[in-house]
Amino acid sequence: GRLNVPEGVFRAMKAAPRFQIEAPVAARAAFLCRAYGDVIEDLPLLRARLDLLRPLQGHARVEGWIAQAEAGDFKGLAEGLIRDHYDPRYRKLRAKTDAVAQVFETGALDEPALEALADRIAGAVRSDAG
Repeated sequence: GRLNVPEGVFRAMKAAPRFQIEAPVAARAAFLCRAYGDVIEDLPLLRARLDLLRPLQGHARVEGWIAQAEAGDFKGLAEGLIRDHYDPRYRKLRAKTDAVAQVFETGALDEPALEALADRIAGAVRSDAG
């Protein structure tokens, strides 16, 4: 990208504990629809971003995602992106590292669930530091 993380910060990030949050695909998709409302509202921008995935996902799959966006099925689009693009790529990346992540599971990613999750993670950090 266009940003560079300072080397000292990057080293600290690599040495820091790793957390993995697991949530159902439907909850993650709903979260993404809320978090990326600006992209959802700009269909030309969304289409341009999806077009970038053609070399990785193929024309047919990307056309299907674009059709979902044009039909207003953003939750279905997000679920497809999670299931068919992001999750497989993250699994592949995690398989290349020895880093063990502490896993936190949640059934939802709405505001109350996120607050409870943050409290659980903060508690784990405190207990590891203490």
